Amino acid sequence: ASLGGSTEWTFVAGTSMEPSLHTGDLALVVREDSYSVGDIVSYHPSAAPEGLIIHRVVGGDATSGYIVRGDNKNAPDPDRPTPAAIVGRAIVVIPGLGNKLLKETVRFSPRRLVTAAAGPEAPPALLEQLAADVKARRKI
Repeated sequence: ASLGGSTEWTFVAGTSMEPSLHTGDLALVVREDSYSVGDIVSYHPSAAPEGLIIHRVVGGDATSGYIVRGDNKNAPDPDRPTPAAIVGRAIVVIPGLGNKLLKETVRFSPRRLVTAAAGPEAPPALLEQLAADVKARRKI
């Protein structure tokens, strides 16, 4: 989901990035022209372009594509995402916030929940966008 400009957010699901990231974490990612070994990036896989995978860059380059792999995996991903497929590099990870947002919004307004989870010092634009995105996702 977009937060405006080149900043997006991604929910973490699965165990492939443990112990660095866990299911339910929320990562803020920023688009860049190129990425470096060690960067955690979120990208659209070729087999499911509407999906997102968040893995670490372990090699490659912008021209031939990056080699990415989950921290908990032995082999790299089959995709070699180029900057066009990469949503961005993780700049902030908020442990458990994704889980909290998705599970608790049934009982609380999205704005109230996001403010409680992220803290009152969080930027208002971030709170508004997260609340809107959570409200849209909670429709069951």
